[in-house]
Amino acid sequence: MEMNETPLVAYYVSKLGSDKQVQVFASYLERILDNEARKDALAFAEDSSLNTRAITKQVVENIRSRPHEVGDFGDLQQRITDIDMLKISAIDWLLIYESQRLEALEQTNALIFTFLTLKKLDAAQLAFNKIPTDTVEPLLAEGELLSEVDQIIREYFSYKAYLDAQEAFSAWFKQFNSKPIAPESLPDNANFTEKVAHQHRESQFRAETERWKLTTTHLAKIAKSKLYNVLLFPDGGWLSGAKDGEFLRSSCIPEITLLLFSVLHESGNYEECVQLADILAAEKYGLYKVFSKEKLGDVLTKLCESSVALLNEQKDPWGNITTE
Repeated sequence: MEMNETPLVAYYVSKLGSDKQVQVFASYLERILDNEARKDALAFAEDSSLNTRAITKQVVENIRSRPHEVGDFGDLQQRITDIDMLKISAIDWLLIYESQRLEALEQTNALIFTFLTLKKLDAAQLAFNKIPTDTVEPLLAEGELLSEVDQIIREYFSYKAYLDAQEAFSAWFKQFNSKPIAPESLPDNANFTEKVAHQHRESQFRAETERWKLTTTHLAKIAKSKLYNVLLFPDGGWLSGAKDGEFLRSSCIPEITLLLFSVLHESGNYEECVQLADILAAEKYGLYKVFSKEKLGDVLTKLCESSVALLNEQKDPWGNITTE
């Protein structure tokens, strides 16, 4: 497509009715991928007195409504496709004008919702990263918010909490599974040089193991905090009030719970694992309501594992020290 045809397209579109103007020019703009070319196209639209705010919103909605490509839902995470990247790139249309930051937030929330529904965590993170970090503050500074604006911001922070939790868990999990490997034992007939070299390897192994423990403990604390942020999300809970939010709540909250169990259990915090059951059962949070029978069974299995670990430490299943 030649950019020099854009002024002509904008001019002829301006002769249509206002509704047609938005539909036709938005459809035309869908093919423009370069951000500078997008800005130029909107400048031409302004010159022709077109409603650029309505047009950019329509462009994003047109692209976002295109069918997704999905693989086997048995996969832990779906790969990012070209159409996913196109949908993520479309958010840039709403970042050209400062006045459309709220619209950008709303459209990004909707895109993240879809990606998480399709188990496309990396795509959801890329979409979230599109929103400038200074987007929300000016909205909050306006004082009392309209309920719909408040909901958009709540959803944004819900997704932030979830994506931060997933990132923190991944960092801990990668570290936890990179424990240094102990050097092989020396044969009985090893000579002096081999023994010295082996002692050096053992010393190096102990130092690396100590560093591994410190880093793993640090990352476990971060992951635990971020995971709790999802479970204990304030004012109604994570993603509360969102359209069709119960679907993601019933998927993501049990998932986050099991990830938290993993961090706590592998860190030896068995008592906290058992105490987590109290949080899940608390009416204050109502988390138990989003668990299916199958997922509750998974939680009970984890609780049993932690209780057994406590018994092995001469404690009762709730973490209290037992006396003979």
